[in-house]
Amino acid sequence: MDVTGTASGVDQVDFSSNDYLGLSAPNSPLQRLIKANHQSDSISSGSTGSRLLDGNHNFINSLESKISNFHKSKSGLIFNSGYDANLGIFGCLFQPRDIVIYDELIHASVHDGLKLSKCRNQFNFRHNDLGHLIEIVESIRLDNPNYLADDVQIFIAVEGIYSMEGDTPPLAEILDLCKLYNMHLIVDEAHSVGVCGPSGRGLCAELLGDRVEEVFLRLITFGKALANHGAIALTDATTREYLINYARPLIYSTCIPDAALSSISAVYDLLELNGDQYQLELNQRIDYFKNQVKLKLPKLSILESNSPVQGILVSSNEEANSLGNFLQSNGFMVRSIRFPTVPKGKERVRICIHRNNTFESIDSLLKAIENWSISKELGNGELIESMVMAKL
Repeated sequence: MDVTGTASGVDQVDFSSNDYLGLSAPNSPLQRLIKANHQSDSISSGSTGSRLLDGNHNFINSLESKISNFHKSKSGLIFNSGYDANLGIFGCLFQPRDIVIYDELIHASVHDGLKLSKCRNQFNFRHNDLGHLIEIVESIRLDNPNYLADDVQIFIAVEGIYSMEGDTPPLAEILDLCKLYNMHLIVDEAHSVGVCGPSGRGLCAELLGDRVEEVFLRLITFGKALANHGAIALTDATTREYLINYARPLIYSTCIPDAALSSISAVYDLLELNGDQYQLELNQRIDYFKNQVKLKLPKLSILESNSPVQGILVSSNEEANSLGNFLQSNGFMVRSIRFPTVPKGKERVRICIHRNNTFESIDSLLKAIENWSISKELGNGELIESMVMAKL
């Protein structure tokens, strides 16, 4: 059954949201499990305070252990959101003389966290360009030959799946580089948890295997494929304690309530049981979309992505708006991504594939894209739009 959304009061097939596994949909396995749990358990709607005051309790501590064990991490610390987590982590973790190197397409929350940091030695490398990252590291080592003796720490920050490109970093090679030069790797798995790795454990688990414990910190968020809200920083016990005492978004925010924690616990039960099957069903739809584009729309330019984040590349903001509006008017929830969010010439309509999308709806989406392309060539968009509306 297709997952649907609503825009301007009109029902649309969802090709936009981050609900990659379709678990937010009404009557999904997760929603049924949550309802059953709420009927059988006495769950509070409020946590009453910050973790450092009255909001800490056995349930959240046991849930952190449960999630950490699932992801094969030594410990974990739950935050109210991925944004709060990155604000806290990147805002407090680094000392003034430390060095942070991050992918140029890293999420805005990381940039906001770094603005709060005492560390001013911040560098970015070209997106997924391992060679450029190595150049920066070598340059830093030349300028700071005694950085280890001087107790200067170097951190590398990347994402598991990039939300606008849909691509993934060369994690194994980056981790090798970190081990070679005694650097620390931070991976934001917001878009990769649930859709990568054994049972949905994320890209680190998929690409690194047992080496996943060598990653200094992994950020797992619950608000996308896991259909919840909040996040957990997976790291060692010492770093966890440091964050508890210095991460201001954690210290000064009311803790997530039991009702939300119960829902997070439920989705991990589902991943343990069905995570591999969910990924299989999702990947079947991703492969179908990509293969049908090659077969039926060979001239169409799409993102080089194997993830749920796909995209139709166009040449301008005007074309992105035109295609986005056309698809929305024909019953598909999509979003146009324009400059300056993406570079000029790389404007696009972002398309997210979900486990719940039917193959028929993917066919209909591609047919609408084909008709838009024809209408653009003929300069007769209104006529073609009316024809498509009549067929749907």
